[in-house]
Amino acid sequence: MKTQLVNSDYIECKIDEGKIVAIKTDKEGNQQTNLLKVSKEQNNVYNPVCLPLSNGGFIIFWLQGTNNENEIYSRRYTAQGLAGKILTFPINNLAKNCDLDISLVNDFFIKIVWITKENKIYSKTFNQEGVSSEDELFVGIKKEPENKINITYEVIDKDVTLKRSVE
Repeated sequence: MKTQLVNSDYIECKIDEGKIVAIKTDKEGNQQTNLLKVSKEQNNVYNPVCLPLSNGGFIIFWLQGTNNENEIYSRRYTAQGLAGKILTFPINNLAKNCDLDISLVNDFFIKIVWITKENKIYSKTFNQEGVSSEDELFVGIKKEPENKINITYEVIDKDVTLKRSVE
Protein backbone atom coordinates (compact mmCIF):
# COMPACT_ATOMS: atom_id res chain seq x y z
CA MET A 1 0.00 0.00 0.00
CA LYS A 2 1.38 3.43 -0.98
CA THR A 3 0.78 6.52 1.13
CA GLN A 4 1.61 10.06 0.01
CA LEU A 5 3.50 12.28 2.44
CA VAL A 6 3.11 16.07 2.76
CA ASN A 7 6.24 16.66 0.63
CA SER A 8 4.74 14.52 -2.21
CA ASP A 9 7.07 11.57 -1.50
CA TYR A 10 5.51 8.13 -1.07
CA ILE A 11 5.90 5.37 1.49
CA GLU A 12 5.08 1.83 0.42
CA CYS A 13 4.67 -0.63 3.30
CA LYS A 14 4.72 -4.37 2.81
CA ILE A 15 5.57 -7.66 4.47
CA ASP A 16 8.82 -9.22 3.31
CA GLU A 17 9.94 -12.58 4.71
CA GLY A 18 7.62 -12.16 7.69
CA LYS A 19 8.77 -8.64 8.58
CA ILE A 20 7.37 -5.16 7.92
CA VAL A 21 9.50 -3.15 5.50
CA ALA A 22 8.93 0.18 3.75
CA ILE A 23 10.30 1.96 0.72
CA LYS A 24 10.36 5.76 0.42
CA THR A 25 10.18 7.09 -3.14
CA ASP A 26 9.75 10.51 -4.71
CA LYS A 27 6.75 11.33 -6.90
CA GLU A 28 8.60 9.99 -9.97
CA GLY A 29 9.15 6.65 -8.23
CA ASN A 30 12.88 7.07 -7.50
CA GLN A 31 13.87 5.41 -4.22
CA GLN A 32 14.87 8.04 -1.63
CA THR A 33 16.22 5.84 1.20
CA ASN A 34 17.51 2.34 1.78
CA LEU A 35 14.89 -0.29 2.57
CA LEU A 36 13.37 0.65 5.94
CA LYS A 37 13.30 -2.43 8.21
CA VAL A 38 10.33 -1.30 10.25
CA SER A 39 9.58 -4.26 12.51
CA LYS A 40 13.24 -5.33 12.83
CA GLU A 41 13.40 -8.96 13.99
CA GLN A 42 9.77 -9.28 15.10
CA ASN A 43 7.61 -12.05 13.60
CA ASN A 44 3.87 -12.67 13.17
CA VAL A 45 3.32 -9.16 11.80
CA TYR A 46 0.31 -8.07 9.72
CA ASN A 47 -1.43 -5.16 8.02
CA PRO A 48 1.11 -2.30 7.96
CA VAL A 49 -0.38 1.21 7.70
CA CYS A 50 1.48 4.50 7.19
CA LEU A 51 0.28 7.70 8.86
CA PRO A 52 1.80 10.89 7.34
CA LEU A 53 2.67 13.69 9.76
CA SER A 54 2.48 17.44 9.07
CA ASN A 55 6.27 17.86 9.54
CA GLY A 56 7.06 15.45 6.68
CA GLY A 57 7.70 12.52 8.99
CA PHE A 58 5.51 9.45 9.22
CA ILE A 59 4.53 6.64 11.57
CA ILE A 60 4.09 3.05 10.42
CA PHE A 61 1.66 0.94 12.43
CA TRP A 62 1.16 -2.82 12.28
CA LEU A 63 -0.48 -5.71 14.07
CA GLN A 64 1.54 -8.42 15.74
CA GLY A 65 0.36 -11.63 17.39
CA THR A 66 -1.21 -15.01 16.74
CA ASN A 67 -4.67 -16.56 16.41
CA ASN A 68 -6.34 -13.27 15.47
CA GLU A 69 -5.26 -11.77 18.81
CA ASN A 70 -2.89 -8.95 17.90
CA GLU A 71 -1.35 -6.01 19.65
CA ILE A 72 -0.74 -2.70 17.86
CA TYR A 73 2.83 -1.53 17.27
CA SER A 74 4.37 1.49 15.58
CA ARG A 75 7.63 3.06 14.55
CA ARG A 76 8.07 6.77 13.84
CA TYR A 77 10.33 8.12 11.10
CA THR A 78 11.64 11.61 10.42
CA ALA A 79 11.16 13.24 7.01
CA GLN A 80 14.69 12.04 6.17
CA GLY A 81 13.78 8.42 7.01
CA LEU A 82 15.58 8.17 10.39
CA ALA A 83 13.86 5.58 12.60
CA GLY A 84 12.65 5.95 16.16
CA LYS A 85 12.09 3.11 18.59
CA ILE A 86 9.35 0.51 18.23
CA LEU A 87 6.36 1.33 20.43
CA THR A 88 3.41 -0.71 21.66
CA PHE A 89 -0.02 0.92 21.70
CA PRO A 90 -1.69 -0.99 24.57
CA ILE A 91 -5.21 -2.30 24.03
CA ASN A 92 -7.28 -4.67 26.17
CA ASN A 93 -9.46 -6.06 23.37
CA LEU A 94 -6.94 -7.49 20.94
CA ALA A 95 -7.27 -6.83 17.20
CA LYS A 96 -7.91 -9.43 14.52
CA ASN A 97 -5.88 -9.54 11.31
CA CYS A 98 -7.60 -6.77 9.36
CA ASP A 99 -6.77 -3.20 8.46
CA LEU A 100 -6.50 -0.59 11.18
CA ASP A 101 -8.22 2.76 10.76
CA ILE A 102 -5.69 5.34 11.93
CA SER A 103 -6.13 9.10 11.86
CA LEU A 104 -4.30 12.11 13.21
CA VAL A 105 -6.56 14.02 15.62
CA ASN A 106 -4.10 16.93 15.65
CA ASP A 107 -0.32 17.08 15.51
CA PHE A 108 -0.04 15.26 18.84
CA PHE A 109 -2.81 12.66 19.09
CA ILE A 110 -3.67 9.58 17.06
CA LYS A 111 -7.05 7.85 16.93
CA ILE A 112 -6.93 4.10 16.24
CA VAL A 113 -9.98 2.02 15.36
CA TRP A 114 -9.72 -1.78 15.21
CA ILE A 115 -11.88 -4.90 15.03
CA THR A 116 -11.63 -7.88 17.41
CA LYS A 117 -12.01 -11.53 16.41
CA GLU A 118 -15.59 -11.26 17.75
CA ASN A 119 -16.15 -8.47 15.14
CA LYS A 120 -16.49 -5.82 17.85
CA ILE A 121 -15.19 -2.40 16.84
CA TYR A 122 -13.15 -0.37 19.34
CA SER A 123 -11.54 3.06 19.28
CA LYS A 124 -8.87 4.68 21.41
CA THR A 125 -6.85 7.90 21.23
CA PHE A 126 -3.12 7.90 22.02
CA ASN A 127 -0.28 10.38 21.92
CA GLN A 128 2.54 9.60 19.48
CA GLU A 129 4.42 7.71 22.19
CA GLY A 130 1.59 5.19 22.61
CA VAL A 131 0.28 6.65 25.87
CA SER A 132 -3.44 7.12 26.44
CA SER A 133 -5.36 8.53 29.38
CA GLU A 134 -8.68 7.08 28.26
CA ASP A 135 -10.29 3.65 28.11
CA GLU A 136 -11.10 1.86 24.89
CA LEU A 137 -14.43 2.94 23.47
CA PHE A 138 -16.75 0.24 22.12
CA VAL A 139 -18.03 1.61 18.81
CA GLY A 140 -20.20 -1.20 17.44
CA ILE A 141 -20.25 -4.60 15.77
CA LYS A 142 -19.11 -5.27 12.22
CA LYS A 143 -21.71 -7.25 10.34
CA GLU A 144 -20.40 -9.70 7.79
CA PRO A 145 -22.20 -9.59 4.45
CA GLU A 146 -24.55 -12.49 3.90
CA ASN A 147 -24.16 -14.55 0.76
CA LYS A 148 -27.71 -14.85 -0.56
CA ILE A 149 -28.75 -17.16 -3.36
CA ASN A 150 -31.93 -16.39 -5.26
CA ILE A 151 -33.42 -19.26 -7.21
CA THR A 152 -35.99 -18.59 -9.91
CA TYR A 153 -37.80 -21.07 -12.10
CA GLU A 154 -39.03 -20.44 -15.59
CA VAL A 155 -41.42 -22.73 -17.45
CA ILE A 156 -40.56 -23.18 -21.13
CA ASP A 157 -42.68 -25.52 -23.27
CA LYS A 158 -43.75 -27.52 -20.23
CA ASP A 159 -40.09 -28.17 -19.30
CA VAL A 160 -38.77 -26.56 -16.14
CA THR A 161 -35.51 -24.69 -16.62
CA LEU A 162 -33.62 -23.69 -13.50
CA LYS A 163 -32.07 -20.22 -13.45
CA ARG A 164 -29.86 -19.28 -10.56
CA SER A 165 -28.34 -15.97 -9.53
CA VAL A 166 -26.03 -15.05 -6.66
CA GLU A 167 -26.23 -11.65 -5.00
